[in-house]
Amino acid sequence: MPDHPLLERADELALLDAALHDAASGITRTVVVRGEPGIGKSSLLAAAAARAAALGFGARRATFTVVSKRTANGLLWEWFGEEAHSDERAPIFDGPAELVRGVLRGERTAEPVALAYAAQWAVSDLDEDGPALLVVDDLQWADVASRRLLTTLAARLQTDRILLLMATRPDPELDADPAFAAMLAGARTSLLEPRPLTLAAIGELSAERGVDAVRVLEVSGGVPFYVRELIDHGLEASPARVREGLRERLAALSPDARSVVETAVVVAEGIAPGVIADAAGVSLARLLDLLPQLDAAGLVERRGDRVVPTHPIVVEGALASLSADRLAHLHARVADALRTAGAPLPAIAAHEAATTPSCDARRAASLAEAARLALDAGTPAIAARLFERARAEGALTSTAASQWAFDEGRARVMAGESEAGLALIRAAAREVHDPRLRAERFLELGDAAYMTSDFGAAGEGYAAARAAIASAADVSDAERRLVLAKIATNELAFSSEPMGALMAEIAQLEAQPPEFDTDADRAIFAVVALALGLAGLPGGEVHAHRARGVFPEGGSDDPISYVLSGALNIHGMFDDAEQWLSAAIADARDSGSVQGYGTASYARGALRIPYGRLRSGLADLEAARGRPNSVGAPISRPCSTSS
Repeated sequence: MPDHPLLERADELALLDAALHDAASGITRTVVVRGEPGIGKSSLLAAAAARAAALGFGARRATFTVVSKRTANGLLWEWFGEEAHSDERAPIFDGPAELVRGVLRGERTAEPVALAYAAQWAVSDLDEDGPALLVVDDLQWADVASRRLLTTLAARLQTDRILLLMATRPDPELDADPAFAAMLAGARTSLLEPRPLTLAAIGELSAERGVDAVRVLEVSGGVPFYVRELIDHGLEASPARVREGLRERLAALSPDARSVVETAVVVAEGIAPGVIADAAGVSLARLLDLLPQLDAAGLVERRGDRVVPTHPIVVEGALASLSADRLAHLHARVADALRTAGAPLPAIAAHEAATTPSCDARRAASLAEAARLALDAGTPAIAARLFERARAEGALTSTAASQWAFDEGRARVMAGESEAGLALIRAAAREVHDPRLRAERFLELGDAAYMTSDFGAAGEGYAAARAAIASAADVSDAERRLVLAKIATNELAFSSEPMGALMAEIAQLEAQPPEFDTDADRAIFAVVALALGLAGLPGGEVHAHRARGVFPEGGSDDPISYVLSGALNIHGMFDDAEQWLSAAIADARDSGSVQGYGTASYARGALRIPYGRLRSGLADLEAARGRPNSVGAPISRPCSTSS
């Protein structure tokens, strides 16, 4: 791409120099460059990287693209993926950071809080050999887990020799993120918003070309990308005409050169030359011959060990010229090339998800496994889309189809798509014949429905689970009691009368030493304690004390958890109830459960307000009002036997 001076950015460069100086001296800094497409964000990032290299900084870069939201933890893949997949274990993964390596290799799962701590450990280790620059470009396209991790790191890193440098377009979703807002407001964060170029700067750029600077300013609005396109290529209409000019340049290329550009724009974060050559169907030697031509045309260039489009606007213009079938074909070629090169599964799945379903069993399994990784990463919306796409691929056994529908249903409920999620869970439960698995799925249906206040569907699920358990051989007391507790929990929505069957269970449990109580036993105590308190009957406080414990794990998504907090509250243990609900909120946030977070926040707000904690209670209720993320309608596609 033709070189141009960086004009009218003295203030921005001075701030970047100061941030680099602070980072080199052991004060972690964050700089956010925000602005419209073409305003010069990438140029500032490149200038900062050059300055950092001159000062002895090491650098890591993460670039997000329009496909990045299809997989979780893209930030970690970009920063550490290559080292994680090396046969030789890198020192950066010592101590807690080993978890990062395990997750990226698909050998471990981790809750987001644990993964954030491990990532912090790995990032902090970067300054062992000198200060480090961590670059994040096009943050607006980042997956939710990466955004969450980035804001967490910005808050926690304080005395490391690190500069976090990120660029983003104005984005309503990102701007509405409280964690991102808190990061921007931090004392060690600086916000740069580059302004359009003035007539004087445009005159300096266009002087040698004999171009009318006034006309360029009128057409481009001073946006540097369009200014330079107009000067370099002589376009005289508008930014829309510039985009049309990009398409014309693409159409004028030879077929193999055009294939390289089209392949590059579907992997806009950059790809190794050998992989792009494979995906584009050209030899590596031919690719290397083409790159100078494509660079001169302002389309594709080589940056270090990657081939990348020259600018996001080039990506968008080229993508707009592709038909849906061509785009799906390109994604399929890229996925195959990445698999051949041994790329990590999420990187492959991001492209497989954009292909046309073709009854490929390997692709379906790959997408489902990537969906499970996304669920473990606390990004249920991504997981739901990947499970949906895996099922649409076809070529499934009945067992796999049923399991993936169930998993997709769970992910959808967590992501806030309750109606679609419940329908999938219900269908997956009804088609199972094994009693214990059938009971497990119907319990999940009951829990998910209860959390959405659909008590009729919850009762349906719990009753079916009870029938399934009754038909199973060798049913344990724990299995039986858990189902009874769930049924009674749902009935408390209509009546405060405890079930006689539960009272019979209590009579047995009271004779048991508390240290032998199981989670199911504590569930019985919690339900009875709340029921007695609501009915104004004695004995509930004793049962509430007996129920109090760490129950259940992942409690934000289980109705018993709210019964327990209610029992603690109604019997005067407000602090315990509040603390427990706070843990439930944290658990829901970590798992990415929109539904669980809303329920837990509402419960804590309703608990706090009567005790005079009006401000914090109202904040909880406001948090509970947040709109869930839609993941789209379920789809299916039967395979043709001729496929």
